[in-house]
Amino acid sequence: MPPEDVGAFDRVAGDLLDELGYESHERPDAAGRLRRASYATRATGWRAASFALRRSPLWRRRHPPLR
Repeated sequence: MPPEDVGAFDRVAGDLLDELGYESHERPDAAGRLRRASYATRATGWRAASFALRRSPLWRRRHPPLR
């Protein structure tokens, strides 16, 4: 991986790398933590929307259970 990509990854995931015992070359910064939190929030929103859609009557009518 190019050095600039390694640095970008370390800035975002540095806390997790430290927690898991991996070596990181750069310390995570506030912008990296914000990007990680933003991603987590968006991923949670998409999972919730997907969960709600699959439980809706319209989904069940269009995708009947296999027997």
